[in-house]
Amino acid sequence: MSLKRILAVSLTACLFTCGLSGCDKDDTATESPKRTHTSQADASEKVTIEETVFEAYTKILDNANSYSLETPSSLSKYLYALAHMSDDEIPELLLGSDDADGITTLRVFSYSEKESEVIEPEKTYNIGVAGAGGFRGGLVETVDENAILWQTWSAGTGEGRTERLELHGDTIETADKWEHRIDQTPKDLEEQQGEPIEFTPVDDRSLLEETFGQKTEDVDDEDDDENDKKASEPKAQKANKAKKGRKSHSSSQAEAIAQGRNVYSGTVRLLTCEEILDYQGENQFKKHLCPYEPGPFYIFVFSQPQTITTNSGDGSPDKTTRTSNLFLIGGDSKQAVEQKWNPYVDKTITISINQAIGSWPSGVTVPVGEPIFSDIEIID
Repeated sequence: MSLKRILAVSLTACLFTCGLSGCDKDDTATESPKRTHTSQADASEKVTIEETVFEAYTKILDNANSYSLETPSSLSKYLYALAHMSDDEIPELLLGSDDADGITTLRVFSYSEKESEVIEPEKTYNIGVAGAGGFRGGLVETVDENAILWQTWSAGTGEGRTERLELHGDTIETADKWEHRIDQTPKDLEEQQGEPIEFTPVDDRSLLEETFGQKTEDVDDEDDDENDKKASEPKAQKANKAKKGRKSHSSSQAEAIAQGRNVYSGTVRLLTCEEILDYQGENQFKKHLCPYEPGPFYIFVFSQPQTITTNSGDGSPDKTTRTSNLFLIGGDSKQAVEQKWNPYVDKTITISINQAIGSWPSGVTVPVGEPIFSDIEIID
């Protein structure tokens, strides 16, 4: 990932030090980071900055639940990323948490070398895919690595905006703004787009360790023991649990049909935006959708194309009938969807859906031109 720049002592500084005091045969030079302009005299100071920033950001992650964010059900639901929002060489820390509706609320933290402290702008930003309402949001790093692009749009209309966010002192400023459809990215904006910013659970410190060349001490042996215990659970026991979960959602086909529901067979898939568009043959939308809506998404692929009649998606009372190859699986929350559908990924099952509670998209979103349903029952 292009964010993961190692803020290390430059090769030149290492050779300079060796020339003065000699080096052991086992000593190896570390690669100079892309954004580091450290002089030979600053080499020892840069190591101190690495350690200082690492400790400061680690403390923030350790106390993630003390900041003004939506509080998830467990520490592992807090997420973080590193990205440059200014022209210095120290990346900013982005800390976020998922709410019940699938939206991640973010705050930015930045270590100021000049002030020797962490700057904490209070403004928050939302990204993610809302379980209802059509909100979409995402972050992309810029090619110049001096800012991030924050895009929000409506899945219903495809209309939205993109802001270039830069950190100046203790303030996050919108340096530029574009109003546009998600499938009509302005050329000057497209030229600035880099890679999507990927988030990591806060209990996985590998990103922080790799970036700053440090090592996090293990502080939660009890959780490790619990994870080991779960990992050693017999496969037969896990299989029985899966069966019990499936049974709790099941209903007979006869009962479903009697209730006016539609019964289908197909396969549950967990795919990224790019994988879905590859499957659909809609590759032209990748650069417009995938940077901001990377997924993954739970989808249901029909065993054969089906005629679907459901809401138009534009707010009108009209119903629309089309042929569909798949649909997006929705739910009350992101966590609820994961919990219900994870056991069935890549499995062929029979389901029933209430077509009255669903909709076709009125704009361009993932999957392109396919409906979304959330009132879904699994039939054994």
